[in-house]
Amino acid sequence: MGSGGSAFKEIEQTGDYSVIEELFDKYDTDGNGILERKEIDKLLKDMYSYIYRNNDNPPSRKETIKTWLQRYDENNDRKLDFEELKTMVLAEIRGEVKTKKKIKKTSKAKPAYISPES
Repeated sequence: MGSGGSAFKEIEQTGDYSVIEELFDKYDTDGNGILERKEIDKLLKDMYSYIYRNNDNPPSRKETIKTWLQRYDENNDRKLDFEELKTMVLAEIRGEVKTKKKIKKTSKAKPAYISPES
């Protein structure tokens, strides 16, 4: 498995969700079972161009991380555990927007950015 972007591409093309575990292990650099802010930033840095490849005006990485944590950090610890990352990856690949209560399908199959004010 290469970068975060290639992992997204592999999951999208093959449907092999076991890649998510490899992705988590790669970015959980201290091995504590949690992706902390610096690890989330590294993950996003590696996959940013892939996620926003069809977006002419993508949000900043800082804003993207803030949005991800608002959407996917179920226990509000400002970190992502494996289940939270899995939910995030699948929602982003499917073009779904997750709120704390539910996941809804957007009209596009590509990752969507919805501002926190939406």
